[in-house]
Amino acid sequence: GLTIAITRDARVGGESLPDFIERQMQDMSRQVAKFTQGKLVPATLGSGKTAFQGYKFDVGYKQDGRPVYHVQGIFGDDASPKTLGLSFSSHAPISDEQRLLITKILTSYTTHGR
Repeated sequence: GLTIAITRDARVGGESLPDFIERQMQDMSRQVAKFTQGKLVPATLGSGKTAFQGYKFDVGYKQDGRPVYHVQGIFGDDASPKTLGLSFSSHAPISDEQRLLITKILTSYTTHGR
């Protein structure tokens, strides 16, 4: 199965969403062994007028000698420096079926009071 973690953070100094992701991944790469990061792919959180644009990408590393696989989604907009991150994690490689589930979860997101 997948473990899902949701995080909130803020971009600093007017950094773009890709710059924020790069800074976060550089920090992470110094904290774990065998770090790998896949290419940023445009992604949407939610649907319609209230959707957030962002990026989805793979991350892998070793923790306590065990491999960890992530599909990471980071979303935000230019109106605020705030970001929302969704991390889908597994100790086994993420399957195509799980990737479809991740897409469904991201698409089903709804916001309140935006």
